[in-house]
Amino acid sequence: MDVNLTRLSDAALVSLVSDGEYSAFTELVTRHGGAMKRYAKYFTSSDADADEAVQEALITAWQSVDDLNNPKALRSWLMKITARKSLDLVRSRKAHSPIEDVDVATRRPGPQARADMVETVQQLKETVNRLPQNQREVWVLREIGAHTYQEIAEILQVSTASVRGRLERARVTIAKELEGWR
Repeated sequence: MDVNLTRLSDAALVSLVSDGEYSAFTELVTRHGGAMKRYAKYFTSSDADADEAVQEALITAWQSVDDLNNPKALRSWLMKITARKSLDLVRSRKAHSPIEDVDVATRRPGPQARADMVETVQQLKETVNRLPQNQREVWVLREIGAHTYQEIAEILQVSTASVRGRLERARVTIAKELEGWR
């Protein structure tokens, strides 16, 4: 192919991928693979497991690209697949997936403020990691992944009412546990 793929939009690349153009898929992987891995690591908590989940997600994306109704929603679609594959991997290993380290703000607070932030983030991670798996999954998908209730329901294959209930229970637990840290 003579076209410079780096200049094409995701939607144009999806069209090429639908026509079997492997190099277009490679460009999409280059664009979105890093974000997919970071997202997978929230669920799996290890680089190796995140790599495996992303690999599985990319295989699924390649095989089902024709099912993508809105090529402009490619990133969201890839992240949904990544979340689903990550959760499948975690469940298959019956692992308890801790939240990945959260980057603190880029501003330069004083030493005490930095220490307080690190301690608060650590407490949040520990609290979220103690949540029941079904609540933790919903919380991470919503608060870290910024998915809608409907998207979470589709990823987890549950009703939106279940998503709302699990998320509410998770938020109440987190609020109670972090009450002393405010």
